[in-house]
Amino acid sequence: LLVTPEGDPSSFRLPRLRIDRDGGWFHEDDEVMHEGILESLRQGLEVDAAGHFLQIGPVRVPVEVEDAPFSVVRLETEGEGFVLTLNDMSREPLDPATLRLGAMDAPYCRVKAGRFEARFTRAAAWQLLQHVEPGEAGAPATVTVGGRRYAFGD
Repeated sequence: LLVTPEGDPSSFRLPRLRIDRDGGWFHEDDEVMHEGILESLRQGLEVDAAGHFLQIGPVRVPVEVEDAPFSVVRLETEGEGFVLTLNDMSREPLDPATLRLGAMDAPYCRVKAGRFEARFTRAAAWQLLQHVEPGEAGAPATVTVGGRRYAFGD
């Protein structure tokens, strides 16, 4: 929160926070580069029906999200499934039931226990597409995980 020199609470102003298309965080128009601050912002991010935000005590600070708050930067096979590496360098299993195609056919999935959406980077999308099987006669493409086929696409 920003405070005027007088410290008058009625003049407090919320910071403008946003996450760009690639998962970069910005305060006003300056990119946040400090890893400790980035980790704190990412861990504090919440979402509800009204949108993304940080809860700081009693104050709700809105966070504008250009596309998805996280990006999948890598997809690897592990056992019968896949493991994602996100732009915050966390790793988690892919929930194939959450795969979908978004704008410009970019793949998306749910991450962080299903709380957030993540967009696959081009490299990660290519890694995923190596495992996608085309559908027959207008059926959607599928990806097989743990012996089960999941529709992917249409």
